[in-house]
Amino acid sequence: MRDNKIIFTILIFSAISFIVTSIEKRQTTRLETKCMKKKGFVYRYYKAVEKCFQFLFYDSYVEAINKCKGMGAQLATFKSDDHKILAYNYLDELYNLTAEGYHTYFFIGLDKRQDGVTFRWIDDGQPIKNASHYIDVFFYTEDDCVIMYTQHKDIWTCDCEDFVPFFCEIR
Repeated sequence: MRDNKIIFTILIFSAISFIVTSIEKRQTTRLETKCMKKKGFVYRYYKAVEKCFQFLFYDSYVEAINKCKGMGAQLATFKSDDHKILAYNYLDELYNLTAEGYHTYFFIGLDKRQDGVTFRWIDDGQPIKNASHYIDVFFYTEDDCVIMYTQHKDIWTCDCEDFVPFFCEIR
């Protein structure tokens, strides 16, 4: 009788393990598969947000856009708090930001170069509503481009000609 319980328990655990493994395999997303094929790009996710990106160093905004396009990608957008956390977590993984007390900033795909007034996302051209709510008011200037500063996950405006690190992303 005891042997039957042990066998039954092993069968149940095996079945659960098989189901969990099957579910995990099905969760490999199209983006993750696509990302694995692009040299230098990494796949990361946080909650419901997933990104395939590469972090690059120091270029002007326009050159960053061109470099990303040259790799079959685009300058990355970080539209929600979860997007910002995902970027921060990846940089923390690379540079141990938290332990070192190190912080950086990077361009995001948001600018007002089109008309000098309305900030628009580079990926879909959609304007952001209430820019002063999205962009830290203390650092809201007349500049046309935008960076994210990792210390507080703040969004600041900056000069598009500044040489700033950036993310390219594949969708």
